Amino acid sequence: MLYTIMRKYFLLISDLQTKILPNIKNSQSIINNTNLLLESTKYLPNIHKSYCAQILPEKLGFITPKLKLNKDTIILTKNRYSLYSPEILTDIKNNNINNIILTGVETPWCIAQTTIDFLNVNINVHIPVDAVGCQDEKENEITLNRLQSFGAHICTTKGIIAECIPDVEDPSAKWFVTKYNK
Repeated sequence: MLYTIMRKYFLLISDLQTKILPNIKNSQSIINNTNLLLESTKYLPNIHKSYCAQILPEKLGFITPKLKLNKDTIILTKNRYSLYSPEILTDIKNNNINNIILTGVETPWCIAQTTIDFLNVNINVHIPVDAVGCQDEKENEITLNRLQSFGAHICTTKGIIAECIPDVEDPSAKWFVTKYNK
């Protein structure tokens, strides 16, 4: 019998802020897909923790109220583009995590720098293309292609959630099938 080793993940959300989002292509879709990932943390035991970062909120606005953060989501304020920090890395190592799911904006800035930083310490980065974005669609596409060439795993929101469901009998499968068919 073949057994699948379940990957363990942290969900990292970058800069879905009130003053940034109006300039982002497909921002509502990014929010919806990030919300789906946040909701999935209630059903999928292999997504262990979520972090949501905001960069310079006094200038760029605070996290959008459209984002349905869980009560246990850790909110960070940052002044650099990358979400990488010694604290998050320690948390990842302490929980024996080797994968992150990265969502948010802007792909050529915060998403790219976060990806590179985590890849440099041998953490796998999964980027759902429908949960990241920037002001320019071509720039978004080119940056995602570059990040993939560096070793990032490009996926979709529903695809990464499906990978986290061990089998059809798991209670998370019913939740996901119901969500997927909406």
